[in-house]
Amino acid sequence: MDTLNLAAVVKALSRESRFEEYFRKAAGAAAGCCGADGAALIVRDGDVMQYRFFLGVPFAFHQRFMGYRYSAEQGVSGEVMRSGQAHFIQDYKNSPMAMDAFIEAGLSANLVVPVHLPDGETGAVLAVAWFGSPVEIPDEQALDTVEALADLIGAALQREEMESRLREQAQSDSLTGLPNRHALPEVLERAMNRARRLERMLSVIVIDLDGFKGVNDRLGHRFGDLLLKSCAARLREIVRRGDTVVRMGGDEFLVLSEGIRRVTEVETLCRRIDTALRLRMNVEGRYVGVRPSIGVSMLMGEEMDGDTLIHQADMAMYNAKSEGGGYRFYGYEIDRQQQTRREIREALEVALAANRLALYLQPIVDLTDGSIVGAEALLRWPQPDGEVLAPMAFLWAVQDDPLMEQIGRWILNTGIAVLRAWQDESVLDGLTLALNVSDWELRKRGFCESLDQMTVGERPINYSRLHFEIVETAALDQRKEIFEVLSECTARGISVYLDDFGTGHASLSHLSEMPVNGVKIDRRFVAQVDVSSESRSLVRAILGMAEPFGHAVVAEGIERPAQITELRELGCRLGQGYLFGRPMPVAEFRRWVLERTRATPPA
Repeated sequence: MDTLNLAAVVKALSRESRFEEYFRKAAGAAAGCCGADGAALIVRDGDVMQYRFFLGVPFAFHQRFMGYRYSAEQGVSGEVMRSGQAHFIQDYKNSPMAMDAFIEAGLSANLVVPVHLPDGETGAVLAVAWFGSPVEIPDEQALDTVEALADLIGAALQREEMESRLREQAQSDSLTGLPNRHALPEVLERAMNRARRLERMLSVIVIDLDGFKGVNDRLGHRFGDLLLKSCAARLREIVRRGDTVVRMGGDEFLVLSEGIRRVTEVETLCRRIDTALRLRMNVEGRYVGVRPSIGVSMLMGEEMDGDTLIHQADMAMYNAKSEGGGYRFYGYEIDRQQQTRREIREALEVALAANRLALYLQPIVDLTDGSIVGAEALLRWPQPDGEVLAPMAFLWAVQDDPLMEQIGRWILNTGIAVLRAWQDESVLDGLTLALNVSDWELRKRGFCESLDQMTVGERPINYSRLHFEIVETAALDQRKEIFEVLSECTARGISVYLDDFGTGHASLSHLSEMPVNGVKIDRRFVAQVDVSSESRSLVRAILGMAEPFGHAVVAEGIERPAQITELRELGCRLGQGYLFGRPMPVAEFRRWVLERTRATPPA
């Protein structure tokens, strides 16, 4: 091959981006300039040599040499790797370096040239082969051409390895080592093709860690990262062989499960995932827990693309989340519910930005004399048609959503503004205001410091007039973190009440440990307190639990005078319910208090 022809080959190679085609053109040129039948690229992989590509091998041996591996010390290639010099073997079968596999394939002669990488390392060999063509010793120009082509292949090989490494990095999660969301489309497409070919089912399982954000906010990102690594390790341990675990980002993972014969196999896997991730984890000596919400979609032979499968699993996951965790399979009802969820969330976000939410106040009274001692602030969402929605009608759509945090902050800001306004009126100035605070708000780092910023200023709030209500079950979850923040609140003078007391699992020992000032008896126990001995016994027991610690007790849901009589006899001093007043807008509550104080108190 003359210089002009070599230049043409180089030009053609410079336009080829696919490495396999690049090698085929280079190998074809190398074989052509020597009058040989073909050529092969044999790459070193540790202590072995492996066939990467080949041209001209007899068809009967194609399957055998595809990926063929042998010791890096063997054969002509072993000598070339050691010496770094080209070797030409004119009579291969009689050479001491001959290998049986190549003799059987009919190799009669070969020219093996080292493939030097740009850093000088010999990473492979280019083997020009004769199987039937007359063998002539390559002249100096042919040898120079093959060596030049080998150098070009070396540069291309290093480029391909670098691109492969970059591709792996781009498709790998640096924290957990799992494939990331960028790797998923290709992995999922191959899995779907296999499922259709083998006539097996395929499942996509999306997992979201409820409670992770609170841990991250409270203990810091480094601790959160360690928790994610622990979760990833547990998922690797429990999935089936052949399943793929992907970190989608944040606290969301995906499991791709193949080769499924029965749906019960997926249910078993979901239960294992749920159990493993619910168990509290020891992270640097601190035990923390999360709750997985798991959504499942299935490919059962029907035509469907990967994006649809993931979307369906996402919707099923959000359905599981709205129902307190566990796992759910995708279905039509979930699809409709998720559409409703999106619509509510979008409308709620607009309402919050436009300040169209409201706090309604329900009075809390002293049962001994009927005087007003304070109010509980309850979130409401007034609608354009005049309807006023209670939280149960819309908050389910934003559970564990960043919008929930914004709503919580709005409630605190608005409640504090109400207390500031009350300071200007003597009748209202002595009243307390109870705000419902969620456990994830309390777990957020800097909660009390943020609260201090809201309450200071020219007219600072007296913390003794501010009450927080937290549900009993939330106080017991993540107990250490919650208790620390509640202690900071009570140290500031804020009274903390356990809401819906008696419906959870708080015991006498828990009540003694909790930094709380009072409890609110759930309306279910109050509803029959005047007619049911069992209800009376339950209320008496709750009062008995609270009394030794000096905790105030508020009875909720009072609707009949007879309930007041019974509660007084049992020793309950505070109450609220429709009998005294329904939840009302702030301005209406002000008027109600003023009118009530002007009237003569009941005897």
